[in-house]
Amino acid sequence: MIVNQPTGMSCLNAADNTVVWENKDDGRGISVEFGYAGKPARIGTDLFSTAFSKQRLIWRRVQADTGETVWEVPVDGYPLADPIAAGNSIFVLKVIPQQTTFGQVVFEQINSTNGSVSNSIALMTVQRKPELFQSARSVLAQDRIIFVLDSTISVSYTHLRAHETREELGCRLML
Repeated sequence: MIVNQPTGMSCLNAADNTVVWENKDDGRGISVEFGYAGKPARIGTDLFSTAFSKQRLIWRRVQADTGETVWEVPVDGYPLADPIAAGNSIFVLKVIPQQTTFGQVVFEQINSTNGSVSNSIALMTVQRKPELFQSARSVLAQDRIIFVLDSTISVSYTHLRAHETREELGCRLML
């Protein structure tokens, strides 16, 4: 059983509740916006998630059986919804803070092999508030990734492929 929290991830033996492995941080300096760590995404036998480590946010891929880190890269901004793994890509939604209380919602396609960003598209500006981060969710529906923000705005991306360029990625806002 995997337990994912903003300050780390743990694997528990469901039979006796003993800790198999854990990656933890003390959480000092963690932002209030990062109150929802999201569900880890499966990449083959590995797990991908956001973590707070050494007073910064990171994307991290770990081996599910040992907890050993495969790679980790810093996150520019705050994760907004559960990551979606499809093929050799991980699709994430994040908010990059601006100088005010607003932030830019950005959709990113991450290479699951090494953590590099394949595509990044700015979508909209939103007010950064804890309710937004607590209510944002994502789901994979056939060939579409649907992000729901605050239960009032949906963002849908149709048929994304790892080889598509930024210009080829299609998006539409459903209000």
